[in-house]
Amino acid sequence: MSTTAHLEVATDYASTSKASGVVFRIQQGTVNRGADISWFSQYPHEQEILFAPLSSLEVRSHRIDGNLVLLEMEISINLTSLTIEAVIHKRKKLLRDLCEQIQVRVAETARIRQSERPRADSSHIRRECTSHCQRLLS
Repeated sequence: MSTTAHLEVATDYASTSKASGVVFRIQQGTVNRGADISWFSQYPHEQEILFAPLSSLEVRSHRIDGNLVLLEMEISINLTSLTIEAVIHKRKKLLRDLCEQIQVRVAETARIRQSERPRADSSHIRRECTSHCQRLLS
């Protein structure tokens, strides 16, 4: 979530159309703080502040000022949630483990069927299983 430290900048953005705009005025705490990226921004005068993903906002009060709705908010930053990269990594590991287990089961089933019918060829089943797993993980 991207914000600015200047109320004027926020109201300018919110009032660019003829429709009503909404401005969130966010109170930061000692722990629940955003990162000031004005040194990195193309528009340093806007004093842009970024908040972490999964941050939540709670409305404390509101008022209407002409065409603008001004909401006084308090932010709560979730410090325990995984990043999207960690979630993707965890999901891929889960799928990799699942595919390994499926391949083990397919190999066991093929071995049993091979012993029951010595002339039967079940290698194509293993190849298909491996192919499906590779597509899942790519």
